[in-house]
Amino acid sequence: MNIRSLNGKKICILGYGREGQAMFAALKTFAPDAHITIADRNKTIPPVKGAQMLLGEHHQDSLQEFDIIIRSSGIKDSPKLKDAAAKTTDMTRIFFDTIKDSGVQTIGITGSKGKSTTTSLIYEAIKAHTPNVRLMGNIGIPMINYIADAKPGMIFVIELSSYMLEHLRVSPNIAVVTSFFPEHLDRHGSLIAYWEAKKHIAKHQTKDDCVFYNAAFPECALIAKESPGTKIPFTAHDLPIEISQTKFTGEHNRSNLAAALKVAEFVGVPHKTAMAALTNAEPLPHRLQNLGKHRGVVWVNDSFSTAPEATIAGLQALGNNVDTLLIGGFDRGVDFTGIAKFLAESTVRNIVVFPDTGLKIRDLMAAHPHNKTFYETTNMDDAVAWAAANTAPGKTVLLSSASPSFNLFKDFVARGEAFAGAIKKIDS
Repeated sequence: MNIRSLNGKKICILGYGREGQAMFAALKTFAPDAHITIADRNKTIPPVKGAQMLLGEHHQDSLQEFDIIIRSSGIKDSPKLKDAAAKTTDMTRIFFDTIKDSGVQTIGITGSKGKSTTTSLIYEAIKAHTPNVRLMGNIGIPMINYIADAKPGMIFVIELSSYMLEHLRVSPNIAVVTSFFPEHLDRHGSLIAYWEAKKHIAKHQTKDDCVFYNAAFPECALIAKESPGTKIPFTAHDLPIEISQTKFTGEHNRSNLAAALKVAEFVGVPHKTAMAALTNAEPLPHRLQNLGKHRGVVWVNDSFSTAPEATIAGLQALGNNVDTLLIGGFDRGVDFTGIAKFLAESTVRNIVVFPDTGLKIRDLMAAHPHNKTFYETTNMDDAVAWAAANTAPGKTVLLSSASPSFNLFKDFVARGEAFAGAIKKIDS
């Protein structure tokens, strides 16, 4: 659905966060005669000039009245949305439909983990070679903002979450799949549904397109098989230097760097230019972010690790340095038996457990012999103070929750910021 075809239509923007706001601005530019209603559960949104407002608990009651419903990707299914499914679309689908024949080259990146880091690395490597590149998508910049830039010679580097891929029917010219393990099951309902959403990054490619996939994950290879185009595997070993020669930590980040190198070279970035950019690139916040030494111990913020596999990767990256782990958060229903066994066998001595999943992990660890010390809390300040008092000098305290944050914090950013703020308090 090209955005220009929405001109004159009666449109509902469902959800008025960052994505909905960007969609409203784009409609005003490319479909100025559209009749727009903004629907959101949040009653405190102020009136928006040029739109009708439908706010509060009953904001979905009138969906059948609209020609088109543009749903923000974070909004879950509801009975009323399902009844209006035939007229419902989203910003991602409108964006890809609109730019399909523009001549712009699109690079879409997805994965259970590693997609944000890989997206930023690909962007940095290409930017070192040409200014004709834009960064967008789930990394925090609405892609609909860049419709006017879609033209031959331009490259769009786009992070795509499973939510954004769910209804996609035009795949990016170059797809990148960084990893696959169970995530977002509370939203998708099952691992199969999550799997099906991820497939869309490659499923609608043409024979002239290509997909890069992490060969360390059989699931990534299977997603790549959905593409009729060229399939190009990568592994951590495709990075020709050691991870210690970069500003990153861990084999999983070596894999992300390797993917960025292969993609950058594929689109014409000279090897030397790409390597210089990747060697100098900084890690994103909340991903194994070293916050320095305080009270004699090192503090590492890995709040973005919202799945057990990601926390295990972080612990492996830091080796035996981790003496205290802060773990636990919102329960999405994933299996924690693997991380429970891993922690029981690890050299981590102290474990701060947050509800709900921290308690579940602690209980599962009882099936394995260990001598860990646990501290249960819902308060980050208390967690950090306890960690400071109990971590061996020179060792590391790691926040890596293996779970989303939503039961205690707004998001992983808020959780990471609370961690950093609590560390400042113990300094004072």
